[in-house]
Amino acid sequence: YPERLRRYEEFCRLALELGVPETSGVLSVKPDKWFLLGDYYRHRKQFVRAAACYLRSWRRESRNKEVLVKAAECCRELGDAARARRYYEKALAINASVAGFGEDPYDAVIRKALESLGPAAKSSSPLVRA
Repeated sequence: YPERLRRYEEFCRLALELGVPETSGVLSVKPDKWFLLGDYYRHRKQFVRAAACYLRSWRRESRNKEVLVKAAECCRELGDAARARRYYEKALAINASVAGFGEDPYDAVIRKALESLGPAAKSSSPLVRA
């Protein structure tokens, strides 16, 4: 899968250089590959790799709370409640900082996940910090 994404990016770059019109198959701006790779690794239960991909995606799309929630879920799978808590809290802060909008219904799901983590604990997993 990672190799397919690399090949697709190369194909799009070459096609656009040759003047092929941008269509749904040839895109100058592609979906975030790090998010897609995170989903791939998460599906394969490779949670450390998945979380690393989600965090890399978050560096590019820092307003995307779904990326942080998925990273938190990976941390939870790895038994790292402290890091999961930190990512859930960052996801909640994203909406809080957007003026003029009501609360996102997704926030209730995040709060429930936070409550289920129990009291704060120290992080111990090998993930990169966000």
